[in-house]
Amino acid sequence: MKLTSATEQNKEADFDLVDGGFVPKASAANLLTPVSSQTISALNDVPQDVLKAGGTGGIPYRGSAVLLAYDTKTVATPPKTLDDLLAWIKANPGKFTYNSPKSGGSGGAFVATVLDKFVPADARAKMTVGYEKDLEKYWDQGFATLKDLNSSVFQNGVYPNGNQQTLDLLAKGQISMAPVWSDQFITGLTNGQIPSTVRATQISNPSFTGGAAYLGIPKSSPHQEAALKLANFVLSPDAQTMIIKDMSGFPAISLDKLPADVKDKFKDADTNNLRKGYFDQMGKDLNNLWDQKVPGQ
Repeated sequence: MKLTSATEQNKEADFDLVDGGFVPKASAANLLTPVSSQTISALNDVPQDVLKAGGTGGIPYRGSAVLLAYDTKTVATPPKTLDDLLAWIKANPGKFTYNSPKSGGSGGAFVATVLDKFVPADARAKMTVGYEKDLEKYWDQGFATLKDLNSSVFQNGVYPNGNQQTLDLLAKGQISMAPVWSDQFITGLTNGQIPSTVRATQISNPSFTGGAAYLGIPKSSPHQEAALKLANFVLSPDAQTMIIKDMSGFPAISLDKLPADVKDKFKDADTNNLRKGYFDQMGKDLNNLWDQKVPGQ
């Protein structure tokens, strides 16, 4: 990785601000300049748990989460909790589905959330930061619950291949409810691919998973002051509004800092509640176990 070699050789990396999923790892590897509200004042408006997840050098600037989308033509009041959602699926056979977790994160979030219903909090905390294969025993009851839903899922257990296919079924009215990525949903509403009758909300106990995207300033950058100023601007209300409108992202700063039309867009989505997903290898095991344990009668 160019950033690593530049830091080790005390050379410029040729970029002053980086954006990518590797930022928290780069921060942990001591490749990024530590930041705080003293160097980036706008970080005062970012939730502390989101800031902590990026490490000392991670600068959260947008987020996304899986939401529960529903068609108001057929669903007057959407479920508010996971238990309510599971009961709704059983009571409305064929009107709900989710994509296979291996094919996309919205389906993966639904699966993980059902599993989490039966996982002790202390065990789950370990499973989000490291590979704890022995703790996968706590998934058994959740997989049994998912298998029991087969006959109630769209066409007796048809699971779309990917996030977009799930959205397409919802947009065409073939189902009434599904888990969807917030950014894909907002984009679809904006460009008209999703009817205005379709809305989205967040459930609780537990909520669907989500996370933040992070910027980082390489330690080897000679333009530290300018990079800090740019990062501070990205967290300003004006820039955050642009990120929401142009990138369909969740705001990183508090909603009360943003215009009324933006706040209204997220009134049913808890933008500060980005429940962390499983550690990478745990997630791969989850995908494989779902393939083995859930589809079929």
